[in-house]
Amino acid sequence: MAKPAEKKKKTSKATAVKKTVRKAVPKKKQPTAKEKALKAERDQVQSALIEALKAKGADTALYRDQIEKYIDLWDMYALLAEDVRVNGLRYPTESPSGATVIKDNPSVKNLAGVNKQMLMQLKMLDLLDFKSMALPEEEEEL
Repeated sequence: MAKPAEKKKKTSKATAVKKTVRKAVPKKKQPTAKEKALKAERDQVQSALIEALKAKGADTALYRDQIEKYIDLWDMYALLAEDVRVNGLRYPTESPSGATVIKDNPSVKNLAGVNKQMLMQLKMLDLLDFKSMALPEEEEEL
């Protein structure tokens, strides 16, 4: 005679113990003096662009959005320029065969492209008038 099938114990997901894994939250690093200066310059450029829009009577949401895009390009330009300062125009690297070769730094080419796009943004905003977006001059002490 056949034995009746043995019942297997089933554990539901509700009764199973779930372990939660806590991921370590990285600490925010404190900005360096150079990063603080770059942020201050960025804010000054953004303020000057907004003031230029106000002077033209074009302070609208559309133009403010375009200024945000310009500032994003400004950030990219700063990163690319830093890469060129650190790594130079060319850098040594190893080829697949193991030989050391000198390659052009792609950031150099990208700098020109980003700069061109930034100028196009300013032209679109009709802000290439240097008088309307001049930064306040600091008086020199003699």
